[in-house]
Amino acid sequence: MAACAALLALSACNSVNFGGGDVGQIYRLAKAEWSGEDQNVTMAQAATSPYASMGIRLGDGPQSMIILAEDSGKERLWTSAEHVTLATRNGRIVRTAGLQHNLSGYQTVRDIDNGNGMRTILWFADFADLGRYSVPILCRDRNAGPETITILGKAIHTRRVNESCASQSSHLDWSFHNTYWRDPESDLTWRSIQHIHPGTEAIETEILRPPG
Repeated sequence: MAACAALLALSACNSVNFGGGDVGQIYRLAKAEWSGEDQNVTMAQAATSPYASMGIRLGDGPQSMIILAEDSGKERLWTSAEHVTLATRNGRIVRTAGLQHNLSGYQTVRDIDNGNGMRTILWFADFADLGRYSVPILCRDRNAGPETITILGKAIHTRRVNESCASQSSHLDWSFHNTYWRDPESDLTWRSIQHIHPGTEAIETEILRPPG
């Protein structure tokens, strides 16, 4: 089953190969399941699954739906029928499989609350296809204040967080900006725009049916 394959791909030991796959799987999945002019998952389509689900979009492509396969309390594993899988931690994508370019590993080494709604995060990233491991990336978060977003026709009150990141490695010239829309009370990330690899367009995530 797809969920089992995803669990093996992202939850197993270091012997697992996280590379390979085809970024076009996301597009093929979306076109196969939701043909037509609508580029977003509809309420009726989201309702076809009884499980927690999330919409994903790569760049300007159509949105497709992935299902929550495992929730350890610290990380959540999401998978699609085409074996595209994401692992998230507090809404941040920390590993991927099934894309042309994957984030092979993620480890936070410093997370400092600077006060005034600002944080500094230093993390190490692994990019197996580039042959780069433990690449230091420094991010600075800023609370941009309240913002109401709409998902499946429902207005959701969130706290917007803007994040600026840059590689601290002389071997990888990469900088990017992420955005998170988080629940002000539960801190659930309802929507995000994230960069996970120098060779991949931004991934937009959107919670369609929240866990729990």
